[in-house]
Amino acid sequence: GAPMNWDRVLETFETVRSLAANGLRETRRTLHAIRDIQSPMESSLEALWEIKNIFQKVTGITVVLDRGNMRTDYGRTINKILIRTMQEGLTNAVRHGQATYVSVYFREDGGCLYMTVKDNGIGSKQVVKGIGLAGMEERLSAVGGSLRAGDSAEGGFKLEIKIPAMDLLMEEYEKVKAAAG
Repeated sequence: GAPMNWDRVLETFETVRSLAANGLRETRRTLHAIRDIQSPMESSLEALWEIKNIFQKVTGITVVLDRGNMRTDYGRTINKILIRTMQEGLTNAVRHGQATYVSVYFREDGGCLYMTVKDNGIGSKQVVKGIGLAGMEERLSAVGGSLRAGDSAEGGFKLEIKIPAMDLLMEEYEKVKAAAG
């Protein structure tokens, strides 16, 4: 081929390096904004809407949040599981999935609470359980819950959680709430 202009090649590489560094900084800024939500609402389900709004504002990614028939409160432990699962789902959508749209759906059925976080990103050929998914599984197993993660039939990636025996957990919550006054 023709002789290469090394000054131009070096300039191109420097531009690519700079763009990659800026992209990494932006991703980190987004992730910190999502994870830094530390307020009195941390264990209130109202935090779900706060997370959604902050995530959309920082990333420009559309998030649809549908509470379905879920209650307004499941107690501190379950509320926190739902909040952390949503944070992790959104984080994964931007970090790994390159998504432009994320939907989060809740529903109660047969004494179980279900949450689905689905994005329109690139999906995953193989699910690697890193710190985020392992942490979700650990939190869910403490309440008898379960997690499924993988590609969605429609494309993108999907997290599904199930927390069983909601009535039993709500009875326990009501007892704690009554004892606290």
